[in-house]
Amino acid sequence: GALTPEQLERAIAICVNHPRWRDIEISSSELRRAASDLGSPTLASFIESIYAILLARSGKSRWGDKTPGFVLEIDRLQRLFPGAHFIHIIRDARAVSLSLFEKRWFGPHLRNAAGRWAQCVQTGMSSGRGLAAGHYLEVRFEDLVRDAEAELRRACDFLGMQYSSAMLDYHERAAMNIA
Repeated sequence: GALTPEQLERAIAICVNHPRWRDIEISSSELRRAASDLGSPTLASFIESIYAILLARSGKSRWGDKTPGFVLEIDRLQRLFPGAHFIHIIRDARAVSLSLFEKRWFGPHLRNAAGRWAQCVQTGMSSGRGLAAGHYLEVRFEDLVRDAEAELRRACDFLGMQYSSAMLDYHERAAMNIA
């Protein structure tokens, strides 16, 4: 439903006070202006207004988010954005577990990191496979590395987008796209 003025103000505050907000390069006044243009904003329309600003700047027509933790939120995100499409990139458990273990994000034991990987993958697969047909795609990270073009074509087909060979040259633009 529509956000109350207090809820909208809280949503704005959560965004602009987040430590990574400045990476987006949207001023608080620009965000407030976009939010006020919504009329009766919902949480979804507020979030979409942020991406609309970014889309207008980039000349792109679609937005996406690659936050890893969102794999645990597929059900909630699908309710918020019913037309959303989810691409679940699944990397080999050994590689992920070792990386998480080295960072000590989930304690001093490898089994904790492996357990976290298993929880995330199982939750994502269960949620994703429960969505309506055409809204969830699983991609193996190793397949993406091994045959990037084929996997990108498959992802583009899934999203209803046209494949471009420029997608294989992302690394040439990566430095300017990563804050």
